[in-house]
Amino acid sequence: MDETPHNRAVSSSLELRARACVEAGILGYLVQLPFASQLPPVFQTVALAAILVGLLLVGWADFVRSQPSLRFELLGPTLVFFASFGISIFTSDHRGLSAGRAYFLPIALLFFLALQVAVVSRASLLRLSFVLLAVIGSLGINGIYQAYSGAAPISGQSLYGERIRGGLPHPNDLAMIPILLPLAALAVTEASRRWLSAGGGLAIALGVATVGLSRSRNALLGLAVVVAVSLFASRSRRAWLALTALAVLAGGLVAVVDPQSAVYRLLDPALVRGDGRIGLWLSALEIFREAPLLGSGPFLFDRLYPSFVERVELPGGYHAERGYIPWVHSLYLEALAERGLLGLGSFLVLVALALRRVGSAWRDALTAASRNLAAALAASWAAFLVMGAVDLSFLKDWVWIVFALLVSLSARLRLLSAAPPTPGQ
Repeated sequence: MDETPHNRAVSSSLELRARACVEAGILGYLVQLPFASQLPPVFQTVALAAILVGLLLVGWADFVRSQPSLRFELLGPTLVFFASFGISIFTSDHRGLSAGRAYFLPIALLFFLALQVAVVSRASLLRLSFVLLAVIGSLGINGIYQAYSGAAPISGQSLYGERIRGGLPHPNDLAMIPILLPLAALAVTEASRRWLSAGGGLAIALGVATVGLSRSRNALLGLAVVVAVSLFASRSRRAWLALTALAVLAGGLVAVVDPQSAVYRLLDPALVRGDGRIGLWLSALEIFREAPLLGSGPFLFDRLYPSFVERVELPGGYHAERGYIPWVHSLYLEALAERGLLGLGSFLVLVALALRRVGSAWRDALTAASRNLAAALAASWAAFLVMGAVDLSFLKDWVWIVFALLVSLSARLRLLSAAPPTPGQ
């Protein structure tokens, strides 16, 4: 299409509105993420529709210009990663079941594209950070209230046994908090008003307290990783003190609530006979040997586990988990069992390329704000990858969204590090 002053003005105005539409959809979807199962589906549908319409309008604005500006970073390895799911589904013996459970794949890909369109300035990043802070705060309020009353304030959800879950399906889903915490903390460190910083600090404290009260080993492990990486990567003494205080808060709550249970749950992974994951992992490796290149099909572990656990050689005296086991409790072994070497390789390559950008941005940072952003992403990635070794699953929608968030922000890190906050954006 011929570029004229009028076309340029129209496309520029259209693009601004379209990016705002995409951002509104993203933030609207994220703020619902912890309580999606308790809300009417129409709310998430509206948010996704806003994202899709915004993306189409951004594409049209690019078409109006003679020199398109729309560009996606890490697109190739991301598409290969998503393609690994499609290939494994197509070659699976249970193709229909696997495909039916893969409904979240297009939503995750949509988020990967949308985040790169919407988060293009420090101002848009700050808005995202405030929404993540709201997510942590809402989980914290829900968790503390549940610990006090035995039920979540909005949904009335009860405790999971004797453990709180903050409105989420399982206490281990509170692993979401450590992953999001470093990025949410940017809203506190860069807030222009003291009351915003104070409110953000309270939200983080409530979220960390909820992690402690949940007694989720994986979430506590993620919190410890976040603290360790942040202490290494951050040059701020105030940040050191705050992170140390949060770690002490979480650990103290675990010990106070139920010290005997706390000690058992923390040591349990080292006791082979007491950890059900051992049987799951050995079964996953047996499934991998059955189809090493392309795997047996995404999201099928629950169907395959009962037969394969009978074939593995278990440690003496070990009693394998029985009943319905929906996932492997390891992202890496899940990839090997369900998508083979192609699945694990595509995942590791994408993560490695994202981390390479984070490392380069951290080393080359010229300002404290840029270094803090790279450090926050490094801490979030570390928590995701470490917790992914002993839990997490792409069968969970929030894991997909968080993964897309980390990949997209890593892809845009150079732009976000260089761009100062834009007034009015």
